[in-house]
Amino acid sequence: MLLLLPLVAAVVIFGIVGRWSASIRHAFLVSITCWGCCLAVVTEVLGALHALTRFGVALAWLVVVLLGLGTRAVMRGRPSNRPNPPWRPELPRLQSLEGAALLAIVTILALVGVTALVSPPNTWDVMDYHMPRVVHWIQRKSLAYYPTHYCPQLFYPPFAEWTILHLQLLTGTDRFANLVQWVSFAGCILGASYIAELLGAKRRGQYVAALLCATLPEAVLAASGSKNDLVCALWVVTAVAFALRFARSPAWGDTVFLGLSLGLAILTKGTAYFFAPGLLAGASFVGLRQASWTQRMSLAVVPLLVLILNAPQYVRNVEFSGSPFGLSSPNGDDYERLNTGRPTPARVGANVLRNLGLHLGTKSPKVNTFMTDLLRGAIVRMGVDPDDPVNTWNRFRVNPYGHDEYFAGSLLHLILFCGVLLYVWLHRRVWSSTMLACTLGTVFAFLMFSSLYPWSVWGARLHTIPFVFATAVMG
Repeated sequence: MLLLLPLVAAVVIFGIVGRWSASIRHAFLVSITCWGCCLAVVTEVLGALHALTRFGVALAWLVVVLLGLGTRAVMRGRPSNRPNPPWRPELPRLQSLEGAALLAIVTILALVGVTALVSPPNTWDVMDYHMPRVVHWIQRKSLAYYPTHYCPQLFYPPFAEWTILHLQLLTGTDRFANLVQWVSFAGCILGASYIAELLGAKRRGQYVAALLCATLPEAVLAASGSKNDLVCALWVVTAVAFALRFARSPAWGDTVFLGLSLGLAILTKGTAYFFAPGLLAGASFVGLRQASWTQRMSLAVVPLLVLILNAPQYVRNVEFSGSPFGLSSPNGDDYERLNTGRPTPARVGANVLRNLGLHLGTKSPKVNTFMTDLLRGAIVRMGVDPDDPVNTWNRFRVNPYGHDEYFAGSLLHLILFCGVLLYVWLHRRVWSSTMLACTLGTVFAFLMFSSLYPWSVWGARLHTIPFVFATAVMG
């Protein structure tokens, strides 16, 4: 029963937001951001008090629920900005394509949700650091660092594991740990469709964006596990949605939620540092050019909110390693360094080919060998070692296509996005400046990641963020 407390808190927050939100999807993104901030604050406060216990967490969520109900009671007499609150929407009649897309999405979510519930956390790095850190926090009743043989348990961003921590404390089991990624998967689908709308897509395009997001192989496979890629993707997609809203009509509310959602993304996974700048730049470029100086200055609150949300983790990392980002490699021994050193055009180009190669795998060994030799030859012609230890963690190869979240690529989605990219560029006079900027922002985000993060054979899952956003562009 205690599990219901955070769920009730989410419903209460959604009810408050729905009174002034522009749409049900906007209300969801605002509500989930508020909920995530509540969880982060509660966790930090209880951790500082050494009160990360079932009673402490339950009491904290009860306080959140009571505060939310009090806010709703105060707002009840005030007029709503929406004639139809999001919990009583006017459902449009679906066309055949839209109905088929919705049925496919619901089916995928249902099957993946069942898998998430019946399967315990089991992948190797989930057992190496995602779940062990949860158990240590429960044992110590705080977030204080502890002796461990594997340091990512300490300094890697912790938000996804904090959510698992709350679920495990409230239920006494890890049965629901996988649902964190599953809910984030559903949120990414909804967020992709909303971004498609903000980019100008009609209803059919929004359904296509949602369906493309729901069929991303790495997303489907990760959604039944306990990692954090989809959680981070949800926060980045949410931040981009608020950036697009700000670009369309600058408002303080969108600025604040942009900062909060970006802060939660960085608090979830380090890949947000690489992908978020390009995506946000593309989303806000046109609006910033047209905004007044005062409106531009309002964006100064974004880094401030990011810093506030991440400051306690930064402090713990500085005390541990001397850097707010932690160690430069998982155990501080320079094995599998987390950066590529000084990027050069040749090194960046080589890493782009390597990263694209992660999505070119097929079930044919001959085709995979051919693609491996082709890409290795191209990298050599750039004057770069295909297995350069500065830019790679493993010997470069094209992985065979399989049903493993660490190696599954998204070949069909990549081909479709490249086709859309070419079409948009050839007909750029037809498209809005925002659409063009977002398309280029997706490419820039991928280039930034390739220039700063080493390649690995299991890196396809790290591309979840730009692929989720690309589905909105394709829609």
